[in-house]
Amino acid sequence: MFENYHRISFSLYMKKPHALLLALLLATTFSFGQNWRMLRHELSIGIGPSNFLGDLGGSKGEGSHGLQSIKDLKLSSTRFAIQGSYAFRVVPRFSLRGNLSYIMVSADDQNTDNEERKNRNLHFRSPILELGLVGEVYLFGKPGERVYRMDGVKGKKLRKLNPYLFGGIAGFWFNPKAKDKDGNWTALRPLQTEGVEYPAISFAIPIGIGLKYAVNTRLSIGAELGIRKTFSDYIDDVSDKYIDHSKSDATTQYFADPSTGERPNWTVPGAQRGSPSETDSYLTAIFSVHYKFFRRRRDLPRLASSVFN
Repeated sequence: MFENYHRISFSLYMKKPHALLLALLLATTFSFGQNWRMLRHELSIGIGPSNFLGDLGGSKGEGSHGLQSIKDLKLSSTRFAIQGSYAFRVVPRFSLRGNLSYIMVSADDQNTDNEERKNRNLHFRSPILELGLVGEVYLFGKPGERVYRMDGVKGKKLRKLNPYLFGGIAGFWFNPKAKDKDGNWTALRPLQTEGVEYPAISFAIPIGIGLKYAVNTRLSIGAELGIRKTFSDYIDDVSDKYIDHSKSDATTQYFADPSTGERPNWTVPGAQRGSPSETDSYLTAIFSVHYKFFRRRRDLPRLASSVFN
């Protein structure tokens, strides 16, 4: 925004030295106060672990829901997530961010000490392709901004670190699979193991916390922990009760009830197979790199411009 200053002649400075200094001061203050507008666009990419909270696996005790279900997390079921994002800074402490994520989730009844679930002997894995829109609320302004200085100009220090909260809405696609007796992965949704034709697309509410560290004005690194509470209870292909599959093909019969046989009365038609009272959730911990696109403001403040007219 200072590129037009060379047009000011030396004679103007001699005639209006105080006006010139005032205009320069106003222009500088305007620039530093509005510099967040020059860095409104941000791209990021990240990777990290993912985990699943549903009907399979879990801890030794009874299954739990809500925040208490965190105790059912199993490190052996940890998989990975990749996320790409574009964020637009609406106001200094609030941004809108679009995410495209690829997330793997899995769970296995053999990884729990719960007797009923271990006898049930179900397992699954599924990719999740997620498209989401979230709002980010920064507690102290975004990291990387300089309130009273830019690179090479003395003043306040670069804001290095800042936590934030986020929440929004997401749509996702999933495709649960399980291994047959020969170790081949088979898609479960077409089999209708519970007699339900559930959709492969659903919605989720992502919420979480994050922290960013500014390397410089444009580049930052971050860590983010998020949980998605979904509107589907079939990400793991398990939700309600066992049904009668006596007339189904052998493949469907096997995946509907691959139990160990030690407790045959636990898996008869009508017996509990899952818990329909709560939908599934999944978690991600993303470690990311962020880059802001610089947009130079070429306009001078009106008050400063008027001094030279």
